[in-house]
Amino acid sequence: MKKSIVIFFSIIFSFNNCSEKIAVNKEKLLIDKPGVELIKDLRVIYSTQGNVRAILQSPKALNFIEGNDPYQEFPKGFSVQFLEGSDSVICTLKAKYALKKNKTKLTEIRDGVLLKSNDGKTMTTEQLFWDENKHVYYGEKPVQVVTPDEVINGIGFQSREDFTQYKVLQVTGYKLVQSSGDGIDLK
Repeated sequence: MKKSIVIFFSIIFSFNNCSEKIAVNKEKLLIDKPGVELIKDLRVIYSTQGNVRAILQSPKALNFIEGNDPYQEFPKGFSVQFLEGSDSVICTLKAKYALKKNKTKLTEIRDGVLLKSNDGKTMTTEQLFWDENKHVYYGEKPVQVVTPDEVINGIGFQSREDFTQYKVLQVTGYKLVQSSGDGIDLK
């Protein structure tokens, strides 16, 4: 077991200048079974050209490292904060479960999915896919998007990774929202 931990940390430290940094201390990395790494209190910092672009956090991550299709599972959920500059959060993605395919960088996110932007938009659904290569989200399940001005219900969703542009594919309900001084009134 100690040999696996040493190898894992050697790999992390040898890629210290890469665009993906894993911040985890030695006590929190456990080997659950052969070919599977169990990481508690995971925090991954994604950066490009020295600028932090996203921070992923999860109370528990399982790295399935053997075989032709390695993947990472977040059985207790995860959250990702997308940043502009080094400290301004653009949007946050949260869910109770996620599974990321390492080769394709495609993540299935499910169970209580919430995407929230800093300008007041929220999207909720039960399943969403995140394509890290194309920097987009998409899904085919029922979805609700709430903005300061409207509530949109529908089936299917597409969005840029930063949630600045989105599309509900099949709108099934729409409400205009008018804000009043003491609450929200629906038109």
